[in-house]
Amino acid sequence: MWLLLNKNILDNFEIGNQSTYILKIDKTNFLVGKNNSGKSYLLRFLLKNSLKIYEDNETLIKDIKEIILSDKNIDVDFLSKLENEKIVEFSNLFGNYERLLDKANSSKIDTGATYLTGYNTKAYNYQNEGQLMNELQPLFKYLKVTPNKFELNTRIIPRYKEIKSQILRELKEIVSNNITSLDDNDIIKFGKYMNNIDVKVKIPKYYFPIFRSIRHPLKDIHNAYDENTKKDIYRERIVSEYELDNDINIITGLNFYQEYKNNLLGSKEKREKTAKFERFLSNYFFNGEDVSIIPDEKTFELKINIDDEQDKFIYQVGDGITSLLIIMYTIFMQCDNNKYKMFFIEEPENNFHPGFQRLFINMITYFKEFNKCIFIISTHSNHLIDVGNRENKNSLIFLCKKENNKIFISEKNDDYYDVLDELGVQASSVLLANKAIWVEGKYDAFYIRLLLNLKNINNNENEEKFIEDYDYCFIPYGGKNMKLINFEKEDLADKQKEFIAKAVKINSKYMVILDDDNMFEEQKEEKIKNYKELSEKLGKQAYKLKVREIENLFPNEVVEEYIKQGIKKEFYSEELINELNINYEDYKHKKLGEYINEKLLGKFKRRKLKSITGRENGFLKNGFLYDKAKFYKCVVEWTKKDKFDYEKNMPQEAKLLINAIEDFIKEK
Repeated sequence: MWLLLNKNILDNFEIGNQSTYILKIDKTNFLVGKNNSGKSYLLRFLLKNSLKIYEDNETLIKDIKEIILSDKNIDVDFLSKLENEKIVEFSNLFGNYERLLDKANSSKIDTGATYLTGYNTKAYNYQNEGQLMNELQPLFKYLKVTPNKFELNTRIIPRYKEIKSQILRELKEIVSNNITSLDDNDIIKFGKYMNNIDVKVKIPKYYFPIFRSIRHPLKDIHNAYDENTKKDIYRERIVSEYELDNDINIITGLNFYQEYKNNLLGSKEKREKTAKFERFLSNYFFNGEDVSIIPDEKTFELKINIDDEQDKFIYQVGDGITSLLIIMYTIFMQCDNNKYKMFFIEEPENNFHPGFQRLFINMITYFKEFNKCIFIISTHSNHLIDVGNRENKNSLIFLCKKENNKIFISEKNDDYYDVLDELGVQASSVLLANKAIWVEGKYDAFYIRLLLNLKNINNNENEEKFIEDYDYCFIPYGGKNMKLINFEKEDLADKQKEFIAKAVKINSKYMVILDDDNMFEEQKEEKIKNYKELSEKLGKQAYKLKVREIENLFPNEVVEEYIKQGIKKEFYSEELINELNINYEDYKHKKLGEYINEKLLGKFKRRKLKSITGRENGFLKNGFLYDKAKFYKCVVEWTKKDKFDYEKNMPQEAKLLINAIEDFIKEK
């Protein structure tokens, strides 16, 4: 699906796919980004400049064919750079005719002589004449003239401009007759020629600004409904600020009372559709309970009745209900399965419960009456983004970023979604964050998140704080994802390399956290080689832990508590912990589970770990560190102690990791 614009989007934005007068869209289009990232500005740009919807590539190609045949400045060179094989083939053929014609014209030597045969043309000689005449054979054949110098001088050179125009004209006709399909990249390239397309009927547009409410701020319900309260002051303010045309329907909700009343008392068609809207609300938003909306003429306020309860004024129900009414009523009453309409909504999630947000997206996606409704939505809601992207699969996400007073837009395509689905990562967490931190597994993310928060809490109030899913987000590449994303391995299959190439584009500003795995001490040559290659590629973006694995960052108090919780009560005592002599310096470069195994087996020489813990299995694979969730809980409980101090209690290796991550997040 494509949107035709009457203004070049590149005049106002830097956009990744370099769209100009056409923009690839879907049924639901989310504009996301931080505050002041330009998403509302983009929404209003599209609002003011949208002209026409192309339902598919075929309908758009009809207009492109007309453009090709028009007088627009489409040249052979442009056509030859498209990706469509047929067009390139024809362009190369006719481009060669044009090249030969230009070469003949530029090679001519004026002899001062003319022909006396009635042609009244100059008799030119040519540089490298024999070789040139051989090269010109395709041109002679195309023009159906005898291949000799006399014909060149009398029938080609005098008609140089005419023949050049003929070549382009015939090429355009052939291309136009042979276009059956174009891929998106070629369509985008044609976009720059699509300005001034004659659109007889503009697409209807409806704008829901942040300024919206059913309750008029000037209205005192005890006074008469006067001229001031009939004014839509929100609309007047919006029109003056954003210079919107009269053909844009601005929906603020302030005229909801009057419009609803008019429809209730209007034509049979309007009365029936209003009643149908109330049934729609009942069926989809109120669990089948009867819903009635009543314009109260005594107070000039709306009342609502749900399931035969007492009538309530609209201001006596939740703000989410009033917001729902403003948006859904307009969409429902204006939808038309015979023609496209566009609805531009600023932050529809305001006052919506997460369940209502999901329901809202599902309704505008699947309700058959809304088939021809196209939605442009600016949002901060992870629920809207994730439902639209991961479940409904008929949305596009436009990520807005502002840098050096320029607004950059990147369109997140199907490849992006596929990678996120494979990794099990929520789209919203990546889109709404400025930078990505790749970690081996979910517990790496848990520990880093905990440490960042602990340092933030202990920081001076004036020091910069960082917010997850705003400044940064985590993406796991280990565990089940290691088969997909192995940053340390070079000898990968082509499909895996392609997947990694797509994955690292999810967020161009990323950092990779790697386990040490004691690779240098144990002389693991392949790991050392892969790590060095990765470090050369990524530089500071690749950070290797100063301990073996993430759990090794925590001091002996945590390990001792974990042992206490992991063995049978009859074996535990304070003396046991002292006798085990757990020492951070001893285990920080070892497999923590094996280290604990050795300590316990050294103490209980005649027993097996199974009898000490009561566990049946798991030691061979994971050692005593079999329950990472329990170990993480021990870490959290340790940090909650009254006397805990991040700077004093955290090992240096942990603080080095967090410092490196903070430096990465701070970088512009």
